[in-house]
Amino acid sequence: MPVGFYILIQFNDTKRRTENKPVCLHENVVEWDDRIQLPSDPSAKVQLSVCASFEFSPMLGSGEILRTVEICVGDLLDNTHLFTFSPTEREPLSPCSSLLITMERQRSHKSGTASDHDEDFGWEVSSELAQITDQGHNALLRYRDDPRKENVAVSVGHFEHALSICPDGHRCYAAALCNLAMAHFINCQIDRGPVELSTAISYYREALKLRHVCHPDRPATLLHLAEVLLYRYGKLGFEDFPGEIMELTSEVQINCSADSHERRAADLALQTYTIYKAISSGSLVDIEKLIPALRQSVQHIPYEHFDKLQRLTNLGLALRICYELGGDLGDLDDSIATHEEAMQSIPCHHPYEPVLLTNLGVLFLGRFGQSGDHEDLSRSISLIEDAIRCTPHHHFDYAIRLTSLGNALLTRFQLLDDKEDLSRSTSVLEIAAWLTAQHPPNHPAACYTPWSNPPMFPVTPPTFPVTPPIHPAAWHTPWSHPPNLPAASPTTPWLTPSPHLAPRLPPPHHPAARLTLPDNPVALPTQSYHPERPAVLVILAVSRFTQFYELDSQCDLNSAISTMDEALQLTPSGHFARPRMLSILSAFYFARFEISCDLADLDNSIFNIQEAIGLVPRGHFGRPKMVTALRSLVLIRLQMFDWAVDCDKSIGILEEIVQTTHDNDPSKPSSFAHLGTLFFIRFQQLNDLRDLDKAISTLKATLQLAIRRQLDPFELLMRLGVLFRVRFDKAGEVGDLERSVESIEDALALAPSGTESRSLFDAPEDPVSTF
Repeated sequence: MPVGFYILIQFNDTKRRTENKPVCLHENVVEWDDRIQLPSDPSAKVQLSVCASFEFSPMLGSGEILRTVEICVGDLLDNTHLFTFSPTEREPLSPCSSLLITMERQRSHKSGTASDHDEDFGWEVSSELAQITDQGHNALLRYRDDPRKENVAVSVGHFEHALSICPDGHRCYAAALCNLAMAHFINCQIDRGPVELSTAISYYREALKLRHVCHPDRPATLLHLAEVLLYRYGKLGFEDFPGEIMELTSEVQINCSADSHERRAADLALQTYTIYKAISSGSLVDIEKLIPALRQSVQHIPYEHFDKLQRLTNLGLALRICYELGGDLGDLDDSIATHEEAMQSIPCHHPYEPVLLTNLGVLFLGRFGQSGDHEDLSRSISLIEDAIRCTPHHHFDYAIRLTSLGNALLTRFQLLDDKEDLSRSTSVLEIAAWLTAQHPPNHPAACYTPWSNPPMFPVTPPTFPVTPPIHPAAWHTPWSHPPNLPAASPTTPWLTPSPHLAPRLPPPHHPAARLTLPDNPVALPTQSYHPERPAVLVILAVSRFTQFYELDSQCDLNSAISTMDEALQLTPSGHFARPRMLSILSAFYFARFEISCDLADLDNSIFNIQEAIGLVPRGHFGRPKMVTALRSLVLIRLQMFDWAVDCDKSIGILEEIVQTTHDNDPSKPSSFAHLGTLFFIRFQQLNDLRDLDKAISTLKATLQLAIRRQLDPFELLMRLGVLFRVRFDKAGEVGDLERSVESIEDALALAPSGTESRSLFDAPEDPVSTF
């Protein structure tokens, strides 16, 4: 992020520069009034360079040279001279469109011999520290034009060398720290993961301490640190110091003028952070509240403004999440339209073009999942293929776009049942998984031409028993979306995973291990892998699961389970996607249980869905289906195995489900009803009237809830009548007999209505013969 611009003038082995000046949002012209004396010889060559600096004061190195022209002094003697520049082949827009120079003849050498800003310029560009810094920046510029990670590695090496020769207390020490932090941040986005990210954060924090409140480079440092923290929040889903991003951006907002680029960048970072927080809540209401402000933020902003594209992207993201939470196709259509507007706002070959193409492909795939329009599916695949063609094979996002393509091909297979699509999908996904593995060598994708947004994967578990195949387009959430879901109260301890399931407890240096210690920096895992590898593995697991159903190969099912479990081990415990991944893994284990009848698989299925429920807050849109799945699994286990052993544990789970579920949750009446059933089962086992009392009170509460929901109470009334009669037989209280008769009469009065009864005891089949 350049902070200022200056003109570098070179002639006769002499270098001079103008003042390093910032540019405000509404300024199309930067004016320098520096007086720099040129040689008197008309044939002398003068080189003029427009440069962008990465610091205001003191500068370290020469920054980035944007444009350079060479002219003779004699050609400048017509008082003014205008140079115009066009974009280069690799540039979507010219960073400098023209340069106007005014010449003034002098007959003496008493004034204007040098600019006032030349005092330290010789040291800034000629010292060993400056030269090594320039080499590091040049390596990063090569990476921008040719995104090979070797260029970033070279940059890191140069910046590390620069920092090692820059003593503590040196006036450029903070600049050296920021340069190295920037290189580590770019490196972590390529393939080094959390280790590089933690290093970048620590260097930026150290630099910020050295740049006091009035330091000219403090706003840029605040923004760089906020950017890295925002990236980590989006990728890993947690904050070691909650609210730090808001504090950093707020300081920039307070201390920078409204028309400065720094203030605008801070506003954009805060807007993105607010969206991430709303997404993490899983609340449709929270997201919908942001939409009007997001729409307003993209209006009346010229397309050439640096933040227009990101604001359109933020609006498109928020609309997409609104659709996913609320199911309103209008929100999805608006999201597509917003992304198409973003596409129209950029020229061809813009660096962001592949990202927008992938986003649009994923959105069209989501719309196909709702509309069933084959044109949407075809367009989705075409857009993602275009994105892949625009992406070099060694690019950081190449594997992610392969994953999106594999997901779209898998969806088309489920529609057309073309085995070639399934085979191609699995091949593409396996290559993507291989590319994202730890320390991949030169990958074979260079000779593979398949015809970030992260891929889509199911949010909620399929209905139990599992019916093939899982539709990956049913729900989708971008992996790059942030954030940790506030944990609900932990579920009742019950089942532990079988020994063959690798434990997922956080290692000592895992972020989850220290989330409760906000006073200390979070130590991140030391393994090196592509940060999007978990998302790739999720889609690959779903693809292998689909192959299992098509080919009836348990090997594919075992592979799907191991792949999903690896994805979970690479995903921090607070990450927003973890509950959905656990739900899918639960479904995989249940599918294997249906084949093997191995109790360990059923227990693992219950364990994973139970853990998923514990990670989502009450009122989250995905919670009801998870609760339904857990309830079904618990009852299946009771029905097939030892009632006496598991009844107490099952009651504990269902009691917590009922207590932690809102009354307006659609799954609550059925959970209540099954809890009453289990109390009655335990009464039959132990002959304890307290269990019978609990069964009656639970069914009464269920009846009241069913009436408020306008559900058919026939079955509940009949069961209550039976329970009152059982208690009368045991305790001999006449009132119970009267209540039994009354309940059954009320139920029979409803029978002739012809309304089909909607059973609250849906799945599995009720095991209680007495009922």
